[in-house]
Amino acid sequence: MFQKNSITIPSDSSGILTVKVIQTRRCSSKRHAKIGRFLRIVVKTTKPEYLRRRRKHSRAITIRSKHFFRRLDGLFYNFSDNSLVLLKKRMNC
Repeated sequence: MFQKNSITIPSDSSGILTVKVIQTRRCSSKRHAKIGRFLRIVVKTTKPEYLRRRRKHSRAITIRSKHFFRRLDGLFYNFSDNSLVLLKKRMNC
């Protein structure tokens, strides 16, 4: 689960090394983002050859969470780490 001020590593190949969560969007009253929830993030560190600026706000979506996920057919999913994928302005990966 992601909370405000969490620092994590994105799981895509965008060249960004660490990001910080600044806002959880459309989450429960406890503000824990689970699988499939949107986040507002800030880029903290990138690869040196990457042109994207640090401290730039962008959006992300969670794809894995340590909290278990139960489907309606009875299956439980539980991952060992939290991860997210960065989104572009048009909500594409």
